[in-house]
Amino acid sequence: MLVKRSILLVLALPTVLLLSSLHNPYADSSFPMLMDVAAVATASPYTRTATSPAPQTFASTSTPTAIATPTTTGTATATRMPSRTRTPTLTRTRIPTPTATPVPIEVTAWVSNSLPRKGSAVTVYGKITRGGAGIAGVPMHTTWYLPCTTRQFRTRTLYCNGTSKTDGIASCSQGTDRLPRGSYTSIKVEFTYQGKVYWNRTGFTVR
Repeated sequence: MLVKRSILLVLALPTVLLLSSLHNPYADSSFPMLMDVAAVATASPYTRTATSPAPQTFASTSTPTAIATPTTTGTATATRMPSRTRTPTLTRTRIPTPTATPVPIEVTAWVSNSLPRKGSAVTVYGKITRGGAGIAGVPMHTTWYLPCTTRQFRTRTLYCNGTSKTDGIASCSQGTDRLPRGSYTSIKVEFTYQGKVYWNRTGFTVR
């Protein structure tokens, strides 16, 4: 249908131009106008030229926004805590008190002459030691047991005292004037040390 209309318009165009030139004294000057009209007339009103749309360009005017990029941090590693060590309980051990070994104390006794002459003096000696060493300053007491010179007296006793020196020896003396010849006199020697009495015996015979 559109093609037929276009053919009719083309065929009628010379007639229109002719009529226009006869009636229009300014036909020469208006010819371009008529050419434009003819060009328009030849164009089909139903013909559309497909025009591709011009590509749209979008200019980015917005300021780029910084996007926070997640930063991977180190993975937390579970640290194993050391197990609690049991502290051993201190047990008090009672140390036994050392028992002092008793040091033996000894007393020895002797006389200056075991066979004195009648009328001479006799000296008695006593020695006190502890562990073999002499003890100084210990009082000594001696008892002399004399034989009886008559029948009415069985015995008599005499006494003399002394004090030990640094060597542990103490001494004292008695006469033999009243002792009969051949008689034996026994002497007991005693030392009193730290509340205890330590003793021994000696003697002599008058000749």
